[in-house]
Amino acid sequence: MARSCGIRLGQRHASLVLLEGSAKKPKLRAHLEVEVAPGEEDALGSLADALKAAAKGQKIKVTDEHVQLALDSGLAAFRPLSLPFADKAKVEEVLKFEIESRLPQWDIDEVVCDFHVRRSTPVESDLLVVALKKADVKARIDASARAGFEPHEVEIVATTLFEAARHAGLLAADAAQLLVHIGERTSTLVVVEGGRLASMRALQLGLGAAASSAEADPAAEGETAAEAPVAAANDPERQKVVAERLTREILRTLSAGQREHAIAAVYLCGTEMVDLVAFDNEGNASGPHVEIAGVPLAPLDALRESAPELSLAERLRLVPAFGAALHGLGANGLSPHLRREELRYAGKFERLEVPLGVLGLFLLTLTTALYIVDYKVVEAREADLDAWTKSNHNYLIGSTSDGTRGRLPLAPDNIKNYSRQIAEGPDSDPERTQVERLRHLRSLMAIEIGRLERELGTKTDIAPPQSALEAMTHTLDVIHGMGEQLGRFAIREVRAQQNPGTASGGEHVQVVLNMTFWGDLEATRAYNDMMNELEGQPWTDRVERRATNTLDGGGGIFVDGITIYVDTNRIPKEQT
Repeated sequence: MARSCGIRLGQRHASLVLLEGSAKKPKLRAHLEVEVAPGEEDALGSLADALKAAAKGQKIKVTDEHVQLALDSGLAAFRPLSLPFADKAKVEEVLKFEIESRLPQWDIDEVVCDFHVRRSTPVESDLLVVALKKADVKARIDASARAGFEPHEVEIVATTLFEAARHAGLLAADAAQLLVHIGERTSTLVVVEGGRLASMRALQLGLGAAASSAEADPAAEGETAAEAPVAAANDPERQKVVAERLTREILRTLSAGQREHAIAAVYLCGTEMVDLVAFDNEGNASGPHVEIAGVPLAPLDALRESAPELSLAERLRLVPAFGAALHGLGANGLSPHLRREELRYAGKFERLEVPLGVLGLFLLTLTTALYIVDYKVVEAREADLDAWTKSNHNYLIGSTSDGTRGRLPLAPDNIKNYSRQIAEGPDSDPERTQVERLRHLRSLMAIEIGRLERELGTKTDIAPPQSALEAMTHTLDVIHGMGEQLGRFAIREVRAQQNPGTASGGEHVQVVLNMTFWGDLEATRAYNDMMNELEGQPWTDRVERRATNTLDGGGGIFVDGITIYVDTNRIPKEQT
């Protein structure tokens, strides 16, 4: 069964509605409301934590694609816009360009825009554009995600009121209606004519503290930040002031001209305001204003059939969340989409799409042309290389097809003659067996190859001098390999020198060490063990031991001039 979770995230109050079923016959499975105290430094964070705790207490779990988030309408600016075409794809392309001049208070790159088509013909469209700052939308998306409900889609309270009233059957095709939501900061007024959305307004007329920024575009709506409410919701004087001002705004809306139909009813929801009107649980109005300018006031009771067990006041507070949840179930009255830029394009990229596309095509064409040119060059070089290879082969080796002789010399006479001799038969060389003949032929070839290598200079009988670095490295490696057997010692100096061979001795490397050994008897033992180990190496000619000297104060010995004579030619190949 289809599920949808609608969340209304206000300034200090949040509500959640979980529905199952279809948009025509939804069933309320769960609901909750949370509120934080005025004056919280991080009101959104506290509200998210409270919502998370409440949802956990009721064990409400939904997947992200089922979550619909409704934001305070006071964050948005509303602008009418007419365009000389009706195609929605074209509207999407030019929307932000056309609306930029009408939002002087904001940088257009920091704004996300949505639109609703009020009227359209094949050659013209009348739009109602909704603009919000991306930072405000992102902050509330993050808060919802912090509560455990990552929203699949985002809208404002105004569009949820329309969907809720449409579901409740309050929108008549031959009349107009005024939908009002009273929030803790913002009051939202939505005019519907003939079942179609006509206009939306957001006024700083709520019962709670007002925003200090111009989020709600007060200048555009006839309000100023100084006029916004600053008192708590339970302040009787504040409630009276807000009720009077809201009454004037409703009256101003009712008396506005240029409408096809007169407004037949005013439907209210949200926070209860007894100084404006009071409703009993059956929806009957009483109080200061049962009607305004002859137009009756009635509750926007969209949850009467879905949640009859709740009181009317509770149902009215849940209307925005209920309308958002209806969109999640597929209600097609409106199609709000405030996550459009986050999911489709971001920031200034929308202005670069066409230039980047043209640039991409240009680069592709240029790359293709370069590839064709380079391919032709490589093809020509390969043909040249193939011709050179054939020519070189014919010049050096010759051609067997036409009998052309190459320039390489033939084999020496001794190899050529012996090859012909053993090819005559087994009796050609009776002193050798067949295997010995092949070995003799191989030795003749090896002798010739050696002669040619010496002639070319690739082989010489002059051996390179022995490496002092190699001899020193192997000497130190032996000392290092003794490890703990030597105890604590220090090599204070090491020298290595290559000595050429003389009449009295061959070439060798002389390694000289100056060392210190710590310990009492252990120092002398370590010194003798090291000398014995060095004398036992296959590459050591001899080792000259030196007299030991006691350190000042005792505790060790030092030895200078330990000499090791190394023949690197005797070092095993696996150690080199």
